[in-house]
Amino acid sequence: MKKLLVSVFVFLFTSAALFSQKSNTQIGREYGEKYRQIGQDRSLSGYEKGQRKKQLSLKKKQEMIRNNQNHNHNNHGVTSNSNEKERLEKKIDRLEEKYDREKKNIENNYNLSKSEKKIRKKLLEKKYKAEKEILKKRKDDL
Repeated sequence: MKKLLVSVFVFLFTSAALFSQKSNTQIGREYGEKYRQIGQDRSLSGYEKGQRKKQLSLKKKQEMIRNNQNHNHNNHGVTSNSNEKERLEKKIDRLEEKYDREKKNIENNYNLSKSEKKIRKKLLEKKYKAEKEILKKRKDDL
């Protein structure tokens, strides 16, 4: 009888939780309380407690996944586009810094002749421009 009541309670509590938007920390706190209740239940054997906690952890994972999917769906991608643009801008900045470093390395390499330095700089510049164009196109597409 107790097992039935506990399972009904868990089912009702989790189904009610699915309809409201909660953060993952709130979900974790609720399930932490449930874990504690299972652990303190003296009518259950250790094996049964383990099985219930395992079932509860699966439900917790499913609820968190649904919560994250609902959260992402409700944002309509507005924040992800702006975050993506910022990420691409930072990537372009890092690419420019990398280009400057590599260019200085070529200039400071005294083992290379003047013509070899010139050729390597041109190749580096072509590579840099191609990568920068790709990143700019991605940014403009957003």
